[in-house]
Parts: sequence; structure tokens; C-alpha cells
Amino acid sequence: MKLAGKFDTIIASPVLESWTELRPPLDIISLGPVYMPMLQNVDGTSRSAAFVSMDVSGSPDLTVVTGAGSPGLVDVRLARCPLLATVRLMHIALPTPAVDQVFADLVGNGTSGGLCLIYGMNVGLPSNPDGLALKAILVGRGWTMVTN
Repeated sequence: MKLAGKFDTIIASPVLESWTELRPPLDIISLGPVYMPMLQNVDGTSRSAAFVSMDVSGSPDLTVVTGAGSPGLVDVRLARCPLLATVRLMHIALPTPAVDQVFADLVGNGTSGGLCLIYGMNVGLPSNPDGLALKAILVGRGWTMVTN
């Protein structure tokens, strides 16, 4: 099942527990925190500057997260997503602390061999030394990491 439409906020709800995909057009301000046990793919791609946060922590079946071209997206939470193996956060306004948080969430998830793309104009660099150390852990686990 797919959810699309215009929302101010999407939050946890029994109605959403059977959804497997969130895809555009999602004209939203904030996604999450959500708990959707069957959620596999979140595509937060949006041209809306109002879209500022995406929290999909605790989604056990989530494998892919995309947030691209959302100029206001500054906070992404991906903790407790043990199957998450593809993260695409390109050309958004993610600051350095948020980049480090994404890396910390991915390390905490324990997944190996994933793909993490966090780059583009206005995307922060991983901090030194903490963010770079987290990135090195992920590379050591076989992740392909593309960052600014």
C-alpha cells in the first residue's frame, strides 16, 4: 500500500501500520516519529521548503530512505531500523550535527554492506573526529559512503 497526499505532519497511527511505502507527492512539514512495522521504503523527496524533519526510527522492515531536493530538511532520525541498507539524502540543508546523527543511527542499527549518499550544496561535512570516526566504522562494515 502507498500513502501520498498533502499533510502537515505524519505521526504514528494504527491506520498507518499496514503501509509499506511513503512516496511523493508528500507535501508535509514533518514525517514522524512514525512506527509502521511493515514500512519498507520512505521517499521524502519534496520541493517544499517547509519539510524540515524525517523520523522513521523503530521501523523494523525499513530498507530504503530517500530525501532529496528538500531545502528545509535539517533533521533525519533512522535509529532502530535493522534492515535499513540504502540512505539517499542529497541536496538538502542537513547540517553537520545531523549528518553525524545519521551516521550514529546507522552504526547503532548494525547493518553491513549498505549505501549511504549524503552530499550536495548546503549539506554539512561529517565532524572531525566524531563524524569521521562513525563514517570509518560504516566503511569497515562494507558500507559505500558518499559525503561532502
